[in-house]
This record gives sequence, structure tokens and C-alpha cells, in this order.
Amino acid sequence: MSGFDRSQILDLFQQEAEELLQELSAGLLQLEEGGGGDELVRPLFRAAHTLKGSAAMMELAEVSQIAHHMEDLLGALDEGRARADGPTVTLLLDGVDGIQSCLLPETDAADVLREYEELLHAFERRCSGEPDAAPQRPVPAASAATGKPEAGNRAPGGDKLHTIRVDTTKLNGLINGVGELIISKNILQQTIRNLEVIQREFEQLTFLFGNEAMRLERDLSHLAARKDALKGRDEESSVDLLQRRISDDILPVRGELERLTGELTTALASVTQQSNAFAHHTLGLKNLVTQVRMVPITTVFERVPRIIRDAASVEGKQVRLVRRGEQTEIDRGVAEQVVDPLLHIIRNAVSHGIETAAERASAGKERAGVISLSARTECGRVVIEVADDGAGINVDRIRQKALDTGAVTTEEAAGYGDHQWLQMIFRPSFSTAREVTAVSGRGVGMDVVKTAIEGLKGHVDVRTEMGQGTTITLSLPSSLDIAQAMRIRAGGQEFVFLMDTIDMARGGRGADVVLCDEGRFLNLSDEVVPLRRLDGLLELPQEWSPGWVDRPILVLRVLDRSAAILVDEIIDHEEVFVKPPHPLLKDLTLYSGATILGDGRVRPILSAGHLLDQVAGTGPAGAASLTPLNQTARLAELLAGRTVLAVDCDAELSTAWCDALAEHGVVTERVRNSTEAFSALIRPSPPAAVLCNLMLAADLVEAFPNTPLCMVAEQASDVPFLPAGVTHWVSADRDGRCLTECLIDLFSAR
Repeated sequence: MSGFDRSQILDLFQQEAEELLQELSAGLLQLEEGGGGDELVRPLFRAAHTLKGSAAMMELAEVSQIAHHMEDLLGALDEGRARADGPTVTLLLDGVDGIQSCLLPETDAADVLREYEELLHAFERRCSGEPDAAPQRPVPAASAATGKPEAGNRAPGGDKLHTIRVDTTKLNGLINGVGELIISKNILQQTIRNLEVIQREFEQLTFLFGNEAMRLERDLSHLAARKDALKGRDEESSVDLLQRRISDDILPVRGELERLTGELTTALASVTQQSNAFAHHTLGLKNLVTQVRMVPITTVFERVPRIIRDAASVEGKQVRLVRRGEQTEIDRGVAEQVVDPLLHIIRNAVSHGIETAAERASAGKERAGVISLSARTECGRVVIEVADDGAGINVDRIRQKALDTGAVTTEEAAGYGDHQWLQMIFRPSFSTAREVTAVSGRGVGMDVVKTAIEGLKGHVDVRTEMGQGTTITLSLPSSLDIAQAMRIRAGGQEFVFLMDTIDMARGGRGADVVLCDEGRFLNLSDEVVPLRRLDGLLELPQEWSPGWVDRPILVLRVLDRSAAILVDEIIDHEEVFVKPPHPLLKDLTLYSGATILGDGRVRPILSAGHLLDQVAGTGPAGAASLTPLNQTARLAELLAGRTVLAVDCDAELSTAWCDALAEHGVVTERVRNSTEAFSALIRPSPPAAVLCNLMLAADLVEAFPNTPLCMVAEQASDVPFLPAGVTHWVSADRDGRCLTECLIDLFSAR
């Protein structure tokens, strides 16, 4: 083939072929369901004809030949020489599959063509009353009868072209460029904030310098007025000389400082104005580029009917699909990567969820099962739901399988609720299927689904009701790259949460925090949610001091799960460019990525979904079912009658606290130095916990790393640094309440 470089337009052909094949697949399924008609057949005929011509131009002879066979069969349907029944539609769908296989680089296209022609000949033999080969129908030349161009093309001089094809790598490069602009914007705004601090300090310095100069000038004036009282002429001349130097040297400097202050203020105002304009234009560009990447989710949903048809055929079931929310928009990158997980969920719904027609009839249901596929936008995220009206998931069977295989121990099972048991289906190689089919049953897939969705910074959840069906919900970000975020601080470190997972941010109020036997909870107006400290979840050092429950609280919500997270400080809210985690960090599931903030430093982005996996569902749903907590009794229970060793911390330790523990059978043993402490810790019955001050903490942690240790201090300012290995410390604790809460947390974590 001469006149052009074939490789230059191969990608363009691949994109066009994919669209045409999708159009053929969707149209054929509609044709089978609707029974035919010119309004359905002719667009399919044109699609096959266009695909045949494009493939011939690209010298893909096998693709062109398969499309030609499909064109012949569609022509027979259009002329009434064939019926749009199941076998005919299946043969045409086999042609779609054959072309897709031919387009794969590792496929032998000649073998695919030969297999399809064998299917075609077998079909013709089955249709004994039909001609051996359908006569070829003349190909319409651009719909000459109407003068209109074929679908997908434009007539010369016709309407303007409103769309163009753009390589997604170029589009991704544009998004990355916008992301770098956002980082630059944040750095510029941080620099301006730093300049504003310098400006204020410069103004204060100018003010102080001016005041001192004026005071000195005033004092010298008074001294000059008394020069007649001075004893010597030399002293009088020195006063006059110093006064002239102040007038000639110092006062002009004050004026110059005031001038520079004014110029700095003007320049800073100009830079701030330009920075605001830069931020505004960056936001506009970001919104525009984000919109360019958005596509209707129907591009994903269109692949589902064929999957359901094939899976239902293999399983011998009747399944009907209902689709809603197809115009919901989703990021193109998310759409491309969610296809495989979604199709696996659909196959599972057909295989495991929907019963056979006979089973449904005996249960009083319609013989055909229903799978509902819907999409909606919720809190800036795209939520996809796959619901079936089948038998539901047998939680008891999951529980028994998990215990039988050792996936869950008996002790762990005691604390599991239905939600935790349902999460077992996402474990690798876990399946409750009684037999392996061509569609499912090997326990491979749902773990991959969860991994893929979480790789998109998404979340997956499952709900079920026996006899009524199962719903699997996917929550996906609207964009993979740019997001609104909240910066927080916990355990002396700074972290980032994406705003689409934050349901509420509020100042802490101790009255709303409930401490009970079941744990810590936050009492909201309409629900009670588990409360955990973020520094504890991340295994960072925890400071316990009076008023710790009054710190800021974030209420995280992902789908139907929610929990309250207590942080040290809410720093700011800003737009960030999300960087994916490095492959070496893939096992650190609590971190979903990172971003570069205005100060140029990298901050980790926390995964709200994985935090909720640790927190949500860990207690009762209502305040009425919570059991009041006697903290001292609870601590004594955890200490199990063993002593508490207090090393050189009499000043920091409350006598009342020791007496309260003693009433519950726990003795506090006081020693004066590390030597006595070492002797106590190596006894056959060592203390249950160690309390010590800053000076001894490092030595004790290093010598006895397995012994729970809590450092105590009179004030937080008494702790300029935290020794390595110290995870819990208490400050300003006058009555011992914080120490009790700290030790309960320390022992519960173990």
C-alpha cells in the first residue's frame, strides 16, 4: 500500500473499530430482544460496511472478510431472507468477537477467519431451507437516495465538526501540566503568605526604629536646653554634635525605611492581585480540562448486556438488565479502569446471585431474574450500584467456610458482625460456590475487584438480604488527578484527607464524646459513630492531656460506613494534585497517594476507606445500647491484679489515682531510679506497666521493649523531644483521668 504510512493511522482505526464493534454488539442484543425491524438492522449493516471498508484500507484482510460475512447476513435480515432469532444473533456476535480477536497483536487472524467461516457454514447447513450463500446486496454509496452521508462521516461543506479525536496520552499530559500549575499556584500563595509575615515584621521594625529615634531626639533636645548648666564647653559641643548626627543620619534612615515599607506594601498588593488572577485562571483551566476528560458512564454500561447474555447462556438462566443514570459523567481514566471489575461483578451476579427459572418459580418470583445497574453522583463522587433480585449471600455459609479454612480464628469471629463476614468475599481464593463453572467458583476475582477499585482511590461495599438479593456498590472519584483536600496534623505529622470522604469537620466538644465499655463514640444528632484518635490508628506517639476530647474531629463517610477521627489540628483546605503511591509502598494500604503542598514538601494522602475498615462497625449503632464505663475498674481489669511501676515520677503522679487503683486490687510500686526499676522488671512477676519521666524513658524502652510504658510530665513544655520507642505520654494530668485513659488505650492496642 502506497501513499501513506500505515502505522500513523493504525491507532485511529483501532479507536473507530472499537466504537463500531460496540455499536454492533449493543444493536444486535437490542435486535434479539426487539425482534428485528429496518430501524435496527440498517444502522448495523452500515456499521459492518464501514468496518469492512476501513479494514480493507488498513490491509487487514481477515477483519475485512469477517465484516463482509456479517454484512451479508445483515443484508439477508434486512431483506427478510433470515430471521433475527437467537442462532442468527449469536453468529453475528461471534463475528464481533472474531474481529476483536483479530485486532489483538498476539492473535493469528487467519485462524480466527477460518473458525468463523466454519461457524458460518454450519449455520447455513442448519438453515436447510435457505440458499447456501446469501446473494450479496449492493452496498449503498453514502445513502445516495437521500443524499446524506453515512453515520460517523461529514459531508463536504456540511455542519462544522464539533468533536476531534485526541490521544489520551496527550490528554493525560495536559492534566499533568494543570496539576503542576496547581502545585506552582499553591507554592506561590505560600510564598506570598511568607512575604506578608516579613512585611508585618518590617513594619514593626520601622515603627520601633522610628519611636526610638524620636525618643532619642527628644531626650537630646531636653539635654541641649540645659547646656548652660553643663560644666564644660567640650561636653556642650558633644551634645550639639550628636544632635546634628541624629538629624543628618538617623532621621533620614527612618524616612527611608518608611518609604521602603510603603513600596513593599504596594508591590506585595500587586503580586497578591496577580496571584489571585493566576489562581482564577488555573481553576478555570482545570475545570475545562476536567470536563474534557469526562464521558457518560454509558460508555461503560454498554458492555454489560453482552456479558449478561453470554453468562446467562452458560448458566442456563433467564436474566433481564435494567439500567439507570447512564448520563452520569465519569473521568475517562476511571471509566477505562473500572470496566473489568464491573464486568466481574456482573458475572458473579448472574452465576451466584440469580437463581434458575425453576428455583425462582418455586420461590414465587418471576422466572427471569433482574440485574439493576445504576449510576449517580454523590458528594463529588460517582457511585455505581449492581443489584440483583436473587437468593442473596448466605452469611452463615461464609462464616462456616472461613472457620473451616482457618481464614478467621474463633477469637476473631467473636467480634465479627455481618459486615465483617461479607468482607470475606474479597479475600484471595475465598469462595463458597459448591462447584466450579465456566463463569465463576474458583475464588479468584473479587479480591482483584477490591484491589482495582482501591487502586482508583475508590471503595467497594456489599449488602445482602437472604431471598431478596445482593447489592454491590462502588464509590469512585470524579477525577484521578486533581481534588479538594483538607490538611490536618496528628502525632506531630501533617497529613491530607480528600474532601469527598469528609462528611463533617467540627471542633471537639467533650460532652458529645461517649466513653463506654464498647469503646469511644461520638454522639451526633441522628446517630452514634465510633471515635478513634488518628495518631493511634497510624501508630504515632499519642499525647494525653486534659481536654483531649475537645480537639478537632473529622467525620469520615464512605458509602454506608462512617466514623469520627480525632486530630490534633485542622490546618487548611486547598486544591491538590494527587500523585499515585510508589509501587514500593503498595502494602501501606492506609496511604492512597501523596501531594506537594505550597511549602514544597510532600504530604501523604490518607485512605478513608482503609481507616474505616479498622474503625467502622466496631460498636452498637445507638446510644441506648452503650454500657457506661467505669474507667478505673476497666484499667484494673486490664492490669489483671499486677503492679504498676512508677519510676522517679512522684511529682507527676496523682496520689488519688494510686489510691483508686489500690481499691481495685492494683498496687502502684514507686522506685527512685533506673537501677531499682531494672531490678523490679527482671523479677519472675514483673510489673504490668511502667510509668516514668522523660530522662529515664529512653533507657527503659530500650532495655524492656515488650513492657507497656507511659511517660508522664507536669507540662507539655517539659517534653522538648520524644524518646524513640515511646508511643504514649501524659502531661498536665492533675487527677489521673488522662493517665487512666492512656493506659486503657495502651493495653487495648496490645
